[in-house]
Amino acid sequence: MDIRDSLEHILQNKDIFGTKFYELFFGRCPEARQYFAATDLFSQELQLTMALTVMERFRAKRYPAMAAYLKYLGHKHHRRDIPTELYPKFGDALLTTLEQFHGADWSETLAGEWRDAIECTTQVMLTGYQAPVYV
Repeated sequence: MDIRDSLEHILQNKDIFGTKFYELFFGRCPEARQYFAATDLFSQELQLTMALTVMERFRAKRYPAMAAYLKYLGHKHHRRDIPTELYPKFGDALLTTLEQFHGADWSETLAGEWRDAIECTTQVMLTGYQAPVYV
């Protein structure tokens, strides 16, 4: 299984993945819950699934339009006062959820692909904290 197969499996089971992720993330990082207080978690779970799609594609192609979107998304997070210290915790929870979700299909290779996708998208998002970005 590679990252594209992984994403395909997640997209087919989007409700399960998002629920598992937020349960794990809030369990590990309860201080993050405050940033989701006014958020519809069902909608957020769908957005997470779409974000995984952007992560996978951006890792593969580094499209300029996706980079602009990621900077914009980072700027939105900055405007909501989401601390940059939450990003590594989010990434760790995401990798753990991916591993649990895939079970026996999980491998070091797949973990490395997702880790790379998370890191490269996070780096671009954090540039959105530096200056306003509008799309």
